[in-house]
Amino acid sequence: MNINLGTTTSQYFTLSRQPFTANFVYRGSVLQHNDASTYLGCIFDNKLKCTKHIEHAVSKARKGLPILKRVAVLNGDVAELPL
Repeated sequence: MNINLGTTTSQYFTLSRQPFTANFVYRGSVLQHNDASTYLGCIFDNKLKCTKHIEHAVSKARKGLPILKRVAVLNGDVAELPL
């Protein structure tokens, strides 16, 4: 199996308040550390909280709202949406 070390990162999961520091090495290369990673569309942070994932989902939904509003107005479904 080939592993792309340019995109591979490490992440530590802990509920401790003290920062955990360690370097993971794979075949002589130190892996980059991230505080949040995306896996199968879900964003995991190092405290296993959903805040970053929810913020991302809300941001994507807000980007689509003006388009939905315009389509509704053009179709005559709604005179004006209270957004």
